[in-house]
Amino acid sequence: GGPTLEEGKGGIRVGRWRGHGPSMVGVGGRGVRGGIPPHTLAILVRPPTPKPPPKPAPPPASPSPWLYRKDSVFVPRALKGGGDLGKSCLTDARAMHDCPHGGDFGEQAVAEAVGEKSKKKSGKAKRGVGAAFACDWGQCLKKEERFLNLIKKGLQDEGAPEVQAVKAALQENYDWLMYVFLLHAANDTTATCAAYMGWLSYSALMDLAGVLDKSDTNCKQAGLDTIFKAANFELKGSDPKDDNPLEGLNRAEWLETVIRVAKAKFPARGKDVAGAVSDLVGLMRSRLKEDAEVHEEEWRFRDCRDEWRLEKFYREETDLVYRKWWGRLDALYRSRVDFKNVGTHNFWDLRDWNDLLEANRMFEDDSFTREEGNLC
Repeated sequence: GGPTLEEGKGGIRVGRWRGHGPSMVGVGGRGVRGGIPPHTLAILVRPPTPKPPPKPAPPPASPSPWLYRKDSVFVPRALKGGGDLGKSCLTDARAMHDCPHGGDFGEQAVAEAVGEKSKKKSGKAKRGVGAAFACDWGQCLKKEERFLNLIKKGLQDEGAPEVQAVKAALQENYDWLMYVFLLHAANDTTATCAAYMGWLSYSALMDLAGVLDKSDTNCKQAGLDTIFKAANFELKGSDPKDDNPLEGLNRAEWLETVIRVAKAKFPARGKDVAGAVSDLVGLMRSRLKEDAEVHEEEWRFRDCRDEWRLEKFYREETDLVYRKWWGRLDALYRSRVDFKNVGTHNFWDLRDWNDLLEANRMFEDDSFTREEGNLC
């Protein structure tokens, strides 16, 4: 209903809105009808504050990206417990490959990847491939005049310019030469250790690389065989552990072989032995590249191991498989290690690996060959 005011003789009479709470006032002795319509009372009352809509739940935190250098089982392959990479790189071709020039997988890079405090370089020995070359070159120099006379007759000073030029030529191409060495050392059905290049694989390499030449007296098979034997010469007492086989070239002997073959293949260079080494490496690169293109297998010419590992191997799904079978893999490995033989450093050699493949009948058909097993 509408509002009413009681009438009186002067003064104020108070009435109420029917059905509404607030009071209305009549003024004077005469009553007043009407007043503020009820719907306008909203201007006198503050409406309740509407509740804000609930905030949406925050999205789930995205997992941190999986980093093989930090989270995977592959990290200890290059560094574990802050060990001295320099020492391991001198003897372990795998470690030598994984820490090139203190770069991609060097000690400092690994320390930063796992969140350790960056280690500044100190006056310690060089690491990685630099340390490996220094070691191999030092082994060559132990032959003293026998080695120095390869570079120039009568040389007795390893600091001579001619010696330093040859050293620089070898060091410049060391990575590639060592990849070729490893590739062809392993790719030999008679090989028992991938750290040595046997005569068969050496001869096959000389043929494939365009060095063997029946019309060239210096580069006939007989001449190349003589070079192999001359480079494989050991000074008495230089191998106290007797772990350098007479039928295989080690890394240092391979460098010496490169010098001897370069002189035989490019006699026109005369006293410029460093130039002959560069020419030989250029010839080998060219011929091996042609062979790789024919087979459509780039790895025959170029080291693709890092690319393959990053794209195919260092993956989270691979890591999970390894972790699942880690105990059994470790037991299998230990079951074939001769812990009594200190000289093996608890490693497998190529013979151990092939024995495992033989036991599992991996070579029973042509789908997987011994050469492929060696290369693995």
